[in-house]
This record gives sequence, C-alpha cells and structure tokens, in this order.
Amino acid sequence: MGIKSNNPIESYFDFFSKSGKNAMPVVPVTPVTATGGTKATPGDGYVYHLFSPTDPGNFVITAGNQVSIDCLIVGGGAGGGYDRGGGGGAGAFRPETLSAAVGTHPVSTGNLGIGDQAAGGSAQSGGATNFVYNGTPYAAPGGGGGTSDGESAGGDNGGSGGGTTGSPVGGTPWAGGTATNSDYGFPGKGALGSTGTGGGGGGAGGGGPDTPGPGSFPTSTANIAGPGKTLPWIPTSYGSSGYFCGGGGGGGYQQPTGTAQSPIPGGGGRGGVDGPPGTMNAEDAVAKTGSGGGGGAGGGDRTGGDGAVGILLIRYSV
Repeated sequence: MGIKSNNPIESYFDFFSKSGKNAMPVVPVTPVTATGGTKATPGDGYVYHLFSPTDPGNFVITAGNQVSIDCLIVGGGAGGGYDRGGGGGAGAFRPETLSAAVGTHPVSTGNLGIGDQAAGGSAQSGGATNFVYNGTPYAAPGGGGGTSDGESAGGDNGGSGGGTTGSPVGGTPWAGGTATNSDYGFPGKGALGSTGTGGGGGGAGGGGPDTPGPGSFPTSTANIAGPGKTLPWIPTSYGSSGYFCGGGGGGGYQQPTGTAQSPIPGGGGRGGVDGPPGTMNAEDAVAKTGSGGGGGAGGGDRTGGDGAVGILLIRYSV
C-alpha cells in the first residue's frame, strides 16, 4: 500500500492521474512528409531538400508535427571586377531552425552575379534568396559585386561585401563593400593600390578590413578572400565539401611569383594573375554555393569570374 502525500497539490494531480479524468491528451509525433526542390534520403536518418534556380519549387509539407526542421538560406554570390578587379562578395549565410507546419511555403533562390567583362563596367551583385515559412519571411541578400578598373566607387555592399579594384597601380584605392547584416557575412577587402592588387571579396567566415590595405609589395594579402562556412548537419555532398559562401579572390599582380590565393573553404573563385612565371584567368565560383567570383587579372584576359547561385537547404528526420 502506497504512502499518501500530505501535499494537497500532489494529492490533486495524483488523483486525476490515477482516475484518468481530465488527463491532458497526448499528441503523437508524426514524421514530416514534404515535397519541393531536389529531395534526397542518403540513409543518415534525415531527408534533405535542395532548392536553387535549377532545383525549383516551393517547400510543401502535407503531414507532420512537433518536428524541428534545419534550414540554411544562402544568397547568390557576386561577380568579380575587371582588370585587377575586386573579388565578388558571397551571399548571406543564414541558418534557421523551424517547427514543422503543414502548408505551402514559398521559395525563391538568388541568381548569380556575372563578372565584369570590360573597363568602366560593373560586376553584378548576387540575387537574394527568400523563404516564406508559415507566413514569416526569411531573406538572405546576395553578395556585393567587386569593383573594376574605371569605376569610381568601392566594392558593393551585400550579404558579404565585394572587394575593390587595384587599378590604376599607384592610385588611391577605394574601400571594400560592407555586409548588410554582420550576422550573415563580412566586408570585402580594400585594394593594395601600390601593387595593383584587387581586394578579396568577403565571405561568411571572414573578410575585410574594408579599408584600403597598407603593406609592401611582397607581403600583400589584399587578394585573399574571406572563407565560407558550414554547419555540423550539412553533408559534404552539398556545396563545396559542405561549405558555402566563400568570397572571390582579388585579381592582379599579387606577388613577385605571380601566384594566386590557394582555394579557400566555401568555393569562391580565385582571382586572375598576371606576371612571371605565368598568368591565370579569374575563376568562377563553385556551383550552388552562393560564393563570389574572382577578380580579373591585370593583363591578358582581364574578365572577372562569375559568382554562384543561392540555395535553400532543408533537413528533417525521417
């Protein structure tokens, strides 16, 4: 025979729990059933949906409750500038955790920014990715374009800021662009005008300073772009080995050896190089990463690289 509690509150709940009267109903947890984008079930206990301009659709939940949904919203990456151009800024990197809600949730993903192809032109900024979930909008702005020879402005602002041109050599360089929200990106770098080095674009994992960079010719790191980011739940099969939103490298004669930046996490394009021992054209960003394109070289092909489209990646348990 049990011991009866002398606490009136405990006795009250004990009575109703035993009698079953007025007991709170238990709502069973049901798994999410959803469509939209490119859907994958890789066998790790989760379902993934990837949305991009080539993986279109809305996210439609037809069943499911009390389930957390992991999201990564990425803006489109910007293009790199022309002729010692600044690197393109990465799109915003915005993670969210949401609760399952049955309904149609609209998705629009950002287009990539095209690199500048002529003096006096302008590299395109990336497009914004927008996700409206259960009536609440979640936006990830596109990256800011890198500046080009002949432009009279600094790098564009965006999810991460664009780098600025290093042309003309010996001129007064402009500042890099800023990030519209410091939680989702970093500024682009200012150029090192004394060497004709374009500034690298900002990334989700770093960037800046956006002011023109000091330093001597052999030690300039103005061209090095900001790295991207990843999250613990993102498989390496997405993005660039799981990383997104890397800035594009600045273009120009960056070192006496004529070398470009090494590839950085995130998938940003390397800037073009002119000078001994050889040249390298600016690179485009890795596809579907929201990363920026590289700035154009100071000789030969001076065209800036293209950025990468924005994406929305969603995960929930099977």
